[in-house]
Amino acid sequence: MYLNGYSLGSTNNKELNMKIARQCAPLLTGIKISNLLITSVDYKENIYGLFEGSVISMKFLAGIDERNTFLLYKQEDLVKYINEPQIQNYLIYAGYESMELEYILEEFASRYSTYLKEKGDFPHELGLLLGYPVEDVIGFIENEGRNFLYIGYWKVYSNLEEAIETFKKYNYAKEIVTSLVSQGVSIQRILNEYHLNPLRNRNQLVAVS
Repeated sequence: MYLNGYSLGSTNNKELNMKIARQCAPLLTGIKISNLLITSVDYKENIYGLFEGSVISMKFLAGIDERNTFLLYKQEDLVKYINEPQIQNYLIYAGYESMELEYILEEFASRYSTYLKEKGDFPHELGLLLGYPVEDVIGFIENEGRNFLYIGYWKVYSNLEEAIETFKKYNYAKEIVTSLVSQGVSIQRILNEYHLNPLRNRNQLVAVS
């Protein structure tokens, strides 16, 4: 079977599926609003084909040193998050002139690409686009990355217990989704299973296999 010229049974597809599973399992299982996906430039069109028509939206952020970076996200969830007053206040402070998601992603992609080319400062609003708690994003900036309470998927500066529980859920998702993909379960099937029924515990995903 082929999708946009891409063999779904190919070795390359299996490699791509595993990369997506390792980097984006929390998003795939419905417990995170977004994830970064970093892959070889060879996969760019294949990734677009893989998520076309799915509940996952994509934004190409940058390409450098034969690597492409994408933001994968659930649009409705990300819009809702961005509409929170604290998030908007920070984005305004960071120089964003509109709170429309399309504009924010375009502006961020420009800033991120400039940063990767070593021509600009790191855009800390990435943490917000990834759904990190705004308190931790601000804490990271104010402390210049030091004095954190804990380090997991991000550096924690507040609500430590809640953050640790969140990290555990992300680890559960990664553990089981990578296992499912290694058994041949497709990314599309995992998405369909957890779109309306997000992962709640580590036993839930077993049924998909």
